[in-house]
Formats: sequence, structure tokens, C-alpha cells
Amino acid sequence: FVLIKMTIVGKRCPDISGLEFIKGNAPSSLPVPGKALVIECWATWCPPCRASIPHLTELAHKYPQALVVGVTSEDSKVASPFVNGQGSQMDYIVACDDDQEVESGLLGPAGARGIPHAFVVGGDGIVKWSGHPMEPGFEQALKEAVDSAKAPLPKKKQDLEALSVKELKTLIREHGVRAVGCVEKGDLVKAIMDHL
Repeated sequence: FVLIKMTIVGKRCPDISGLEFIKGNAPSSLPVPGKALVIECWATWCPPCRASIPHLTELAHKYPQALVVGVTSEDSKVASPFVNGQGSQMDYIVACDDDQEVESGLLGPAGARGIPHAFVVGGDGIVKWSGHPMEPGFEQALKEAVDSAKAPLPKKKQDLEALSVKELKTLIREHGVRAVGCVEKGDLVKAIMDHL
């Protein structure tokens, strides 16, 4: 008898695009490049899942730079009334996973044996943490993912020119672009283009 410990930590998060969003601003697919992400698997019938809802809301407020997405495999006819009844207590994005993309792409490969189960994904698309959302390591992993997430550098000059000076300076700082002597917006754009 050999016990094999499965883990998805350190591996790329699979693309997830078939979710039915029932609450919050829905990204077209997950993960979102340059954005820290929490995917928390839950169900309406699960008491520990319901107990973790206020904690997830607290973290969504504490780390607004991250996307917090609660995903259930239940039908939206079951999940929507529950989510609506939670009101502001469940103040993060919620989706139904009818195609079981999260289960087959994350829960299975992680060797998860139950719910709630959360995943922290970095802005680079790599799974940084996997486990129960009430574990102490969960928030630390989220904080680290938020701290390290960077907005990707636009590749086209016109996309850079559309950004504000403040946004350009943030990109320069995050990506270590050499911008000594840059005085005008055009100089910042040129420095980034030269860096690419």
C-alpha cells in the first residue's frame, strides 16, 4: 500500500471559461493574467462552507486587488436563492460550475477530499496554495499572491499611450523599467517600449 500525495500547488491553473456567474462582476475566463485569484469550492448544503462565507467576504474587502470567486457545482436554481439570501454577507463573485471544470481541473488534481476547498492563484497563473479556506496559511498565501501580482505590460504603443501617467509609472515600477530622465508621458511610453 503506497499513499500518493497529490498536489496542484506549483502548477498552472487550468483555464476555466464555462462558469455561470450568479453574483458579481464576471471575468470572461479564469485565471485573469496579472491578477491574484481565489477559487473557493463550496455548496449550499455544506455547513462548513456556509461558516466560511463571512471570512471570504472579509478577505475580498481586505484584498480588493484580488478576485475572490466562490464556485459551486450546484444548479443556479438552487444556488441563486441561497446567494441572494446572503446579501452583503456573501460579498464576492459567485458562480455555478455545471460542466465540472473546477472539479476536474483543480479539486481532482489537488486530491481534495471535501469542501470547502480553496485555491490561491498568482497573477502568473500558478496555483500558490490549496486547502481549507479557514486554515491560517490561506490568508498569507493570498497576501503574497496580491503582493506579487503585476499588471502585464501592454505590447502596443497605442495601448501604452492610452494609459495615464500614473498607470505608466506603476508599470515602470512593477517591471523594473529604467526610466531615468523621463519627464513627459511620451518619454515613459518610449522607456517601456525600449524595455520590451
